[in-house]
Amino acid sequence: MTNQQAIAQSSQNDISSKAYPVQTGWFMSKISSAILYALSLGIIIDLQFTHDISTDNIMFGVALVIFSFFFLVAYLLALKKNHSFQFLPEYIVINTGVIGKPEQHIPYSTIQDVNIVQSIPGRIFGFVNVTIKIATQGGIIKTNEVNIFGQTPTNAKIITEALKSILLTKNSLRAGL
Repeated sequence: MTNQQAIAQSSQNDISSKAYPVQTGWFMSKISSAILYALSLGIIIDLQFTHDISTDNIMFGVALVIFSFFFLVAYLLALKKNHSFQFLPEYIVINTGVIGKPEQHIPYSTIQDVNIVQSIPGRIFGFVNVTIKIATQGGIIKTNEVNIFGQTPTNAKIITEALKSILLTKNSLRAGL
């Protein structure tokens, strides 16, 4: 199946996080960041306590680094588990968050642009993020963009092409997308 055939078929199928889950590469890049964060925290703590080196201070620093690493990993696992999206007939539903799990309903009429963004860790680990820019006026949605993160480049292209197709059928005046 060619890329164009996959895109055409996807516009008729379900576009959701069940069909396009967050990739392992995204998780691995975030784990790498957590390791760097924990090591940085350890260095800062070590520099703080260098004037008074004792076993208690070293144990406290090691315990704090280990705790922060496991806390970040648990947070990332919860974020990956709670992230979901689904394209519905009139809007997109996006759920993110760990403690508070806001559900955003984004009407297709408010979508201004859709982009595929690949960061440096994304290039290393092979994932991209789909960024949907929306028109907001300070209502419930506090940002002017939402992300569908951790997709393979092929899946991201399918998602963006399906969204562009939906937008063009909903409003034929949106020729700029």
